[in-house]
Amino acid sequence: MADLIYCERTLDFPSEKIRLWESPRSPATREPCPLGLSKSFTAHQVGQIYIIIMTLEIKFHARAGQGSKTMAQFMAEAASEQGQYAQAFPYYGPARGGAPMDAFTRISDKPIRRHTLIIDPDILVVVDETLLASQKMLCNMKKDQILLINTKKSASEIAAEYKCPATKIYTVDASGISIKNLKRDMANTSLLGALVKIVEQVEIDDLNKIVEKKFGKKLGPEMTAANINTIKEGYDSIG
Repeated sequence: MADLIYCERTLDFPSEKIRLWESPRSPATREPCPLGLSKSFTAHQVGQIYIIIMTLEIKFHARAGQGSKTMAQFMAEAASEQGQYAQAFPYYGPARGGAPMDAFTRISDKPIRRHTLIIDPDILVVVDETLLASQKMLCNMKKDQILLINTKKSASEIAAEYKCPATKIYTVDASGISIKNLKRDMANTSLLGALVKIVEQVEIDDLNKIVEKKFGKKLGPEMTAANINTIKEGYDSIG
């Protein structure tokens, strides 16, 4: 009889136990999964049943100084408030302001043993669309991946212009939202709100608490409230 393969938690399927596929072999073979969820997991065997622990991997692509490190850190801390295990870390290219850089977040129900860079993320967040002009990042995405991008363009326009095959493309005018509320282009704040709407492992209330804790004394109550409003507008922009 084929082993039954289950998933404890996934991004697209909120049920606690989801049957993915049947296989007479161990999931360690990494054979393709029909639902496109065969990567980023650890497996635990209980009799003939393998319990699959999914790890959600998020990559933030931005320029130095645009707050991608803060986004990664806040997402990890907010996930921890939900009892999740999480890690966040940046990766810098040339050490100068405005240079391309990446930041990463991993979220899982179980302790995370992996500490490598995230090359093939479940969600790619692009803070600055101008970075895509000379890169083929989007056309190399897979159909089971999700793209969240700061742009005034529609999802269909992004898909056509960059030949992006991502299953779900979310576009948010994050710069416009931040300029309206914060009087400066800090797109990371509203993108955080949009990302929380997409990711079920994080709650917006937990994110707001972290913002109040981090910014309350540093920025004062007025600017802290403005940041929370910016997060809410980003959250509400995702249908």
